[in-house]
Amino acid sequence: EGARDWALSRSRFWGTPLPIWKSSDESELFVASSVDDVLARVQTSGNQYFGLRHGEAVSNTTGVINADLESSNPLTDVGVEQLKRAAQRLPKDIDIIFVSPFERTRQTAEILQTELGLANEQIIVDERLRERNPGSIWEGKMWHDAHAVEESQNIDDFWTHKLADDAESLGEVYIRAMAFMFEIEERYHDKKILIVSHGGVLKSMMFGLAHYGERKHAHSFYTRHDLPRNADLLQFDFRPFPHNHSYVLDLHRPYIDDVQILSKIGEEMKRIEDVFDVWFDSGSMPYAQVHYPFENKSGFSKHRFPAQFIAEGLDQTRGWFYVLSVLGTALFGKIPFENVIVNGLVLAEDGKKMSKRLNNYPDPYYMFNTTGADAVRLYLVSSPVVRGEEFAFSEKGVQEVASKVMGRLRNSVSLYSMYRNDVEHDTIEMSENVLDQWILAKLAEFNKGVREHLDRYELDRAARYIFDFVDDFSTWYVRRSRDRYKGNDSIDKQLALGTTQRVLIDTAKIIAPFVPFVAEEMWQALRDESMPESVHLTDWPRTSKISKDVLETMQRVREIISEGLQLRSESGIKVRQPLASFIAPLSGIGHQYVGLIVDELNVKKVSDGELSLDTNITSDLEREGSMREFLRQVQSLRKKSGLEPHEMVILKIQTSPEGQQLVEQFSEEIKSTASVSDFDFVPNNGDEIVVDELVFTVTLDK
Repeated sequence: EGARDWALSRSRFWGTPLPIWKSSDESELFVASSVDDVLARVQTSGNQYFGLRHGEAVSNTTGVINADLESSNPLTDVGVEQLKRAAQRLPKDIDIIFVSPFERTRQTAEILQTELGLANEQIIVDERLRERNPGSIWEGKMWHDAHAVEESQNIDDFWTHKLADDAESLGEVYIRAMAFMFEIEERYHDKKILIVSHGGVLKSMMFGLAHYGERKHAHSFYTRHDLPRNADLLQFDFRPFPHNHSYVLDLHRPYIDDVQILSKIGEEMKRIEDVFDVWFDSGSMPYAQVHYPFENKSGFSKHRFPAQFIAEGLDQTRGWFYVLSVLGTALFGKIPFENVIVNGLVLAEDGKKMSKRLNNYPDPYYMFNTTGADAVRLYLVSSPVVRGEEFAFSEKGVQEVASKVMGRLRNSVSLYSMYRNDVEHDTIEMSENVLDQWILAKLAEFNKGVREHLDRYELDRAARYIFDFVDDFSTWYVRRSRDRYKGNDSIDKQLALGTTQRVLIDTAKIIAPFVPFVAEEMWQALRDESMPESVHLTDWPRTSKISKDVLETMQRVREIISEGLQLRSESGIKVRQPLASFIAPLSGIGHQYVGLIVDELNVKKVSDGELSLDTNITSDLEREGSMREFLRQVQSLRKKSGLEPHEMVILKIQTSPEGQQLVEQFSEEIKSTASVSDFDFVPNNGDEIVVDELVFTVTLDK
């Protein structure tokens, strides 16, 4: 009641954020009064951090600068003894030692490793912990001279000053030290971690842990605090803090929201972001537009209030939506709308506001005539703009949508149409083929996800299901079913085509609200006389039971395949090269799924067990691999020649006796895969194909 209009304004990025967090159930409100208050509530990894400067090295006895990795600078006998004593002060259950790559620090880590009984893998060298580089001209000179130069600098220059052109400033040392700390805090949890480094690097960490908000404080910190002494043991109470790109404490947005604040019971809290000013007149719209209550009182609550759905731009939220809700609640005890979609601002690709003056926007008609209106529509609907966020419009993004959704759907329809008349088929409910079972389960999941999110007016979340499903359908089901479409097994072909038909028809219905033109294009390519004239005259597809077992099993299979492909990649063996065997955990995976693994990994056999790949390539396997490469290049020539997959050709080949022997050995597979009716081994002036040591000159004759 007492709030001024200006006190409740739209949240602004460059304002001072409210230091107020609330729990998810709003039972706890946390108001921070200091940085320490914030840090006391920050979620941490549970790691314990210890720092240790290397033991006394030769350079420490002389004060000479050694920042060159190639220079020898070992520990002294005194340094070795220092470290043995230091090991007694360390916890015996250190999990990891991170160490600078310099000789003196690595020797330090080796001594501690022995004293603590650590394994080699517990010692990790990290370049970011290296000695500060004062510049090559200072190598071999005295540190006290370098420090004197630095301490004489103006406070404003102290942080960025470099002793030489190829040197590091204190700020750069600090950034790499803190980048290291934040990374290991995120990567490891509940570990005891020892950091073995140099005095300057450890001092930089100490500065960061002091959470000084301005870099000018560095001057007083560095001049008033001594470097850690050799073998000094430090304990760092590191807690992630909001920081800018230079790792300087910054409580502004977005940095303040990069830290996770916990409630008293350890649950994540969310900072209150939005404040509002008011547009009182526009907020009175539901009543003022019909002159209520002076007119139209009859039926007002039944027919006019609340609205089922409203939509408006983000720039109206701080005024219209806010007062609309306040007044509706105050007057009627309810929000004056049931559902709302708020669109944000669509900006130019450079992040600026689109304007005629800047001419920083694409020609919409050009996009409609090239990538299509549906691509623009789906691009926007799937973006954060439908959730009230600013969004930088990108023509490349629209083209990507056109390729990944419209292009893939058109290709799938085209492929289906190519074989649809080969055998009689109809849409089916279920097939014994696991690919068919899986895609129908995916279709049911797709249907359910889109329906539920549309019912909640979550357009972007509903749209994401389109991208995911089309990707799964095109790159997994259709790709895996190509051989079934053109195969000789009429029953399996019927099942594959029937399943594909069902998926395409239901997909056209589901995507129709998002991409009406493409959905209609698909519908017209698929429909027969028994189907409605337009996809937009059909009912939403009926819901089906989602087979979780099939989805989970196929997910496991695809993960196994991914791991197998990774093993192939690590071994440097292309997928076209057949291998003898692959071992993977197959518990609960049926033989049809195993067949997918065999095909995708191009292995002869898959067995149950620990993950491994037989990379031994026998002469027979090598010849089969050569055939696959020959076949790949023939297929490439077919595509280049504009041949359709079903068009048969005679393959004229000029090659050596060894090449002819390879082709004849695998003639049936080459004929079946590449739609070749016969081979003619004669001289010709065709395209050259090179496979290892074999050379083929090939002509395709229809």
